Amino acid sequence: MNHPHDLGAERAILGAVLISPHVVAKAAAAGLERESFYREPHRICWQAMSEVDNAGALDIVTLSGRLDEMGKLDEIGGFSFLVGLTASTPLVANIGAYVDTVLRHARARDLMVACSETVASVAAGDDADEARASLSARLTTGTATAPTCNAEAGSVNAILDAMRSGKPPAQFLRSPWPLINSAIRGVYRGELTIVVAQPRTGKSVLVDQWATHLAIEGTPGCVFALEMTHEQMSLRRLACIAHADYADLQDYRLRPDHEVAVDAAREVLASSPLMTDDAMLSMEQIWARTKAGVRQHGWEWIVIDHAHIVRASDPKANRIDQLGHIGLLGKQIAKDTGVAVLMAAQMNSDLKRRTDKRPRLGDIAYGTTMEQSAATILGLYRDELVDEDTNFRGLADVIPVKTRFGAGVPVQLRWVGEQQRFNSTLDGGFE
Repeated sequence: MNHPHDLGAERAILGAVLISPHVVAKAAAAGLERESFYREPHRICWQAMSEVDNAGALDIVTLSGRLDEMGKLDEIGGFSFLVGLTASTPLVANIGAYVDTVLRHARARDLMVACSETVASVAAGDDADEARASLSARLTTGTATAPTCNAEAGSVNAILDAMRSGKPPAQFLRSPWPLINSAIRGVYRGELTIVVAQPRTGKSVLVDQWATHLAIEGTPGCVFALEMTHEQMSLRRLACIAHADYADLQDYRLRPDHEVAVDAAREVLASSPLMTDDAMLSMEQIWARTKAGVRQHGWEWIVIDHAHIVRASDPKANRIDQLGHIGLLGKQIAKDTGVAVLMAAQMNSDLKRRTDKRPRLGDIAYGTTMEQSAATILGLYRDELVDEDTNFRGLADVIPVKTRFGAGVPVQLRWVGEQQRFNSTLDGGFE
């Protein structure tokens, strides 16, 4: 039986990896895996590439060394086979088309094998209904029993064992503000959390201060800074940690009374596992880079600042569909990689016609699907932006408009704009 395949597309993928190693994460994010390849040498090569990429230094030398350690270098055709792969890649930019081709053929082969095995099973006298059910499962999941379908016994036993050990899994990544931790516990690994606010409220400051706190505490992650450059983010972080005047730092003026604190903040940031990516990216690119970051750097969280300026995957789609796609992929990135995803978002302009300007469900601009994708949505509100004569100047309300975890009660923080930070209204925290 002739099984569908395209050896040229398979070699093009492998060659693209050697030209541009980030292709491993991008292809893996699209669903490419070892068994997607038709030829066994290609499968072995992809496995070795994934393992070397996980260690963070993939090139033809490290790849050949890994294959030699596996005892597979001669089996795939030796070093000359690897050298020839790059010539098999017309354009790295076309990697998406190569991956789609290989995955399409892999699905076709899976279908052919599943149908053949079902025919053989029924011919051997097996129950036809059971065979049909097994085939249906394989067509949707690739296996007769879905890998995500688990018996309850394993789950409840693991939970009770963790409770009795006194060391439950660290599912929540705590914020620097005790009141927020009491209200929502933190951002949840494998889930999407959204912070929504009007312009100038400080949503970008809040998510970055949270991220910086996590990194300083030793939890690695990355801020996808779509709105600012890395240098601008660093200036904001120095002001936040050192309690220094942000305007002075933006002008590169270092006041004598701030110099010691700023230098101490520099040391703290320089030694933290905090990364910033300031490229204009689509959600697919963020997904690919997150998978690579988890493998290479152990990322446990990412921040996307902010949703409404993520590069559109389909520029022809309307704004509602674009934002819905961003929300769905934010959720998928969290589920697929296990990281906590913290995303900032804009509010609807319709808010101006409302008497009560505090955020509520339905306020994310074009964001109905995005709201459905999030486990937690925090609304950020500062009364001084609405009422110049307010008695609540310098205070910010953090309103859990949607929360799957925690009590979900509103809390207040202190806004210190000149230092680009929020302070807790309680003692302690990220002060």
